[in-house]
Amino acid sequence: MAGAALVLLMTRADPSSTWQHVRSANWAWVIAGFVFFYASIPARGWRWHILLKRAGSHVGVVALMGTIYRAWTINCVLPSRSGDVFAALTLKTERGLSASHVLGTILAARVLDVGTLVTMVLALFLIWTSDRGDELFSIVGGSAALLGLVLLVGLTVLRRSPQSLVRFLPQWAERRYREFQGSTFRALRQPSAVLGLSVVLWLLECVRLWCVLAAFDAPRPIVEVGFFALAAAVLTGLPITPGGLGTVELFYQQALPLIGVEPTVATAVALVDRALNYWFILITGGVVLLWRRRG
Repeated sequence: MAGAALVLLMTRADPSSTWQHVRSANWAWVIAGFVFFYASIPARGWRWHILLKRAGSHVGVVALMGTIYRAWTINCVLPSRSGDVFAALTLKTERGLSASHVLGTILAARVLDVGTLVTMVLALFLIWTSDRGDELFSIVGGSAALLGLVLLVGLTVLRRSPQSLVRFLPQWAERRYREFQGSTFRALRQPSAVLGLSVVLWLLECVRLWCVLAAFDAPRPIVEVGFFALAAAVLTGLPITPGGLGTVELFYQQALPLIGVEPTVATAVALVDRALNYWFILITGGVVLLWRRRG
């Protein structure tokens, strides 16, 4: 799927013109986008630290930042947020925590991520795109609404799991399930502080894309850029390709011209932006994982 999307991306691009745009980009803006994007790692580490503390465990922010980065690398290779499982197993191995307990806090973080993401996308959809009449915007808005519905149903099922059904599980599985359930909802108590952090994380995504557009002398209003950055995040979270590889690039190539970005510039933006938030992670994180494995 990822390969097919990348092939389609390149068949719709003018390689010579795209490369010329990349070469003439203002790399000071690209570096600024890089800084804003990777500033999210300390924020994510701090948020996870808070969630773990509320669930009854203590792990330092720096250690969690390293685990998050390695989990991102796994997400670049495997679909369906496989890095979350890796993160839970890492804390089990390195910190002696129960994997089901850690997974509960990770689910809490995903609930915050998806909840704030869906709210922001739908708000921008209603404010900015609802009267534009483009099918692509409707698809993005519908996908966000569906993601929000899945989140709501999943949380309801987890919260109100019939005790009669849980008792049919083997004893070890029932114990793990209750531990997972308990840590999830303990972590989500009094969510106001971590909700604020979650909003900041998505704003950093929006600023990163704005900086990349500015590097190509194609800055757009932050509301427009925010909608596309958050829509790309929705695509990244769907279990289609690892880290949204191919699908996000194709989305940028087809969607950015709708707000006045030249098609060849849109392709260049897609390639540079994904170099920041996909290829850099894959390469550097892969080196770290190999080094730690050999060590």
